[in-house]
Amino acid sequence: MRIRCGIKLKVLKGVVMEKAEQSSFCKLSFQLPLDSFLLDIHFSSNKKRIGILGASGSGKSMCLKSIAGIVTPKQGEILLGDSCLFSSSKKINLPPQKRRIGYLFQSYALFPHLTVWDNIAIAMQGKENKESKSEQIFALLRKMELSGLEKRFPAELSGGQQQRVALARIFANEPKMILLDEPFSALDLYLRDKMQEELMLHLEDFPGQAIMVSHSRDEIYRFAEEVIMLQEGKVIGQGETKEVFRQPKNRQAAILTGCKNIAKAKKIGKHSIFIEDWGLELTMKQEIPEKLSAVGYRAHDFIPLFSGGEENAVSVKLLSKAELPFEQNFYFKPEKGEGEICFLVQRDGPYGKMQEIPKALQLREEKLLLLMEEQ
Repeated sequence: MRIRCGIKLKVLKGVVMEKAEQSSFCKLSFQLPLDSFLLDIHFSSNKKRIGILGASGSGKSMCLKSIAGIVTPKQGEILLGDSCLFSSSKKINLPPQKRRIGYLFQSYALFPHLTVWDNIAIAMQGKENKESKSEQIFALLRKMELSGLEKRFPAELSGGQQQRVALARIFANEPKMILLDEPFSALDLYLRDKMQEELMLHLEDFPGQAIMVSHSRDEIYRFAEEVIMLQEGKVIGQGETKEVFRQPKNRQAAILTGCKNIAKAKKIGKHSIFIEDWGLELTMKQEIPEKLSAVGYRAHDFIPLFSGGEENAVSVKLLSKAELPFEQNFYFKPEKGEGEICFLVQRDGPYGKMQEIPKALQLREEKLLLLMEEQ
């Protein structure tokens, strides 16, 4: 690879792509009243792959529609690189066609009466040089592994091929940003995994930012360099994806990352915690933060004990268990507390051949999630 005068030459599947390096930066600070809550978004990022994670109805898709210009916020601003897409104070509101935003809908939104070629060409309206236009479409067909399919209609394509056509149409418009609105939610697990891998491959050489919204933590973890967590229209967490999953800061963020065990807790000493829901006092090496309100513990991180007496262990009684193809889920009641504790055992893991039911579950300090009061 050689870089000259700010132009990157990259070979991808036999296609030489020439792309000017462009700055990747977005800043969102806006409000949009919805039926049940106020969408109140505030975040900025210079990462190339951003994930917005939230439960259904948390405002994820409306956030994307605000960026794209499909809906208009009541107030605030939306910046992309050195372009202002929306500013209520400056009375700027660029129409969608001038924002250079590519939007991949869950349904892909292909025109059913148009061929693959025409679906891509429609994004290039206004380009006068027909020869250059045709060359670009042929290049996109090769890049997206669609060569030979240009005369087919969307109904004659597989789901993966339809997604590639939709992406080719987006790339044809040379966007600064691509928005991905839960593109895999309607697919079964096998297709979802395969098509996400394919999507990430096709986005490898895209120089702008891509934002994916999803309620699937697995999809966001795999895709995003940085994750934004959303609850009822508000950002409740933001950071490098692996770090946020390793140590979410509050109860709702922990729930979104898939933590199954969350219990009320309070600081009772410089290095000690009392977990009220489990009736357990923990002694720790690290100093306990003052605003501690709960702890989280992932279901597969417990150490099963078959006799009592160990430090930082909660005595339990079995309520029920679920046999799954590759794991077992045990549900326990703490002997001295309330609530329920889930312990997950992977069949090929260290406790997969466990013959007896644990009498206690031990917690490791490095695996404990310290959750603060929510603002």
